[in-house]
Amino acid sequence: MEKKYKFGFIGTGAYGSALANALTTNNYEVIMYGINEKEISDINNGLNTKYFNQTKFTNPELISATKSLEYVLDNSEIIVLAVPSFAIGDVIDKIIELRSDQKFNIINIAKGFESSTRMFFSEFIKQKMKNNLNGFATILGPSFAQELFEKKTTVINIIGDDIKFNKLVAQAFRTDYFALSQMNDWFMAELFASLKNTLAIGMGILSHYDDSKNTTIAFLTMGVKEILAIYNKIAKEKKYKSMFDFSTFGDVVLTCTSDKSRNYSYGKYLAENGLERANSEYTSTVEGKEAAKVLAEILYVEKIQTTIFKLIISILMGKTEPDKINSFLKISKEIV
Repeated sequence: MEKKYKFGFIGTGAYGSALANALTTNNYEVIMYGINEKEISDINNGLNTKYFNQTKFTNPELISATKSLEYVLDNSEIIVLAVPSFAIGDVIDKIIELRSDQKFNIINIAKGFESSTRMFFSEFIKQKMKNNLNGFATILGPSFAQELFEKKTTVINIIGDDIKFNKLVAQAFRTDYFALSQMNDWFMAELFASLKNTLAIGMGILSHYDDSKNTTIAFLTMGVKEILAIYNKIAKEKKYKSMFDFSTFGDVVLTCTSDKSRNYSYGKYLAENGLERANSEYTSTVEGKEAAKVLAEILYVEKIQTTIFKLIISILMGKTEPDKINSFLKISKEIV
């Protein structure tokens, strides 16, 4: 009989709640740490109305929430870091402050670059918690929280050096509608997870000015080729045989073509209302903006030539008007 590990979630957001629901589907016990009294009360009543209205968790008796981080740390065998990416550093500092001599099994769901170090979040977490880690894995790939919570068929990747831990995590989350697939090139997975958000902003901007499918696919394909060029320039160890995996090809298609994508929607909003209004009025998290800042440094330092990403970065920095997005082929030097 398989052991039913207790999972602790740091954060009560939409994606964490959707993942927690998958675990309760398999009869795993989940404790969630949060700071919002209303969300905590909701979860203790079997639902998260902020994100999923009146739809209850699959097995609400198996999920609870608390404002006590210590309680979650002491009563969980596997911890899922499910806070917004900007809060990751502070949360890790708090965990280490509370339990400096304890080792944890950690699952990371944050994607993108940590702005102060230019590290991927998986690298950043491993470095900060190097004395406090047992197992560690990152899960990432094409998935909207709402659809995962609604039990729409979803497959994403799990990456990490500990294959045994990866398999344990994948088995815990495996349901009739959700699966984690092992990917061995963590760098490629992380790079696509970061840069597809910036590319999605560009796709959203483009959609406002040109609804041509030919143009859309040309822009998207050139963007993907540029991600691969960046990978080939900066990856120290290249393991990939193909970019066709869930967290690479799959996540690009999902994030860059759907109004459900925050980054794509932000791009459309920017094109419709201008950069200043978009930055002041668009309240959802837009990871692609932060990724664009880090990418600008990488492109400069590594002397990497791009057309699509430099154009998107220039628009986000206010140096180029959004309506110039459709000039990408005219200014491209890589296509004869």
